[in-house]
Amino acid sequence: MARKRLVYFHQDIELTGVANVRLTEIAASQDGRFETLEEALNLSAPRARAGKAKRSDFAWLPVTRHVRVVDTSAPHVCDFRCQGATPGGECRCECRGRNHGLRYAPRNAA
Repeated sequence: MARKRLVYFHQDIELTGVANVRLTEIAASQDGRFETLEEALNLSAPRARAGKAKRSDFAWLPVTRHVRVVDTSAPHVCDFRCQGATPGGECRCECRGRNHGLRYAPRNAA
């Protein structure tokens, strides 16, 4: 039986350790600092789903898409159908979700 798993991406970067993170933490991990001490300590701040890239500099990256990857014994070759697929769908090809729905992923997410 094929195994299914949910994989998260920031554009085409696969993320690990995905969690609901404060927006201020995401911003601080990008430039290395919080604007104010209150911002750093505010636990009720707005949150977003974010993760870290494999082998990264430990910066939080917001999740721009997720894909349900179906691990099969014989995955098919990735082609235009995978890139044009609906975001959040299932991927059964060699790319293991990296290209799935990429055409529709937001490009300007920071």
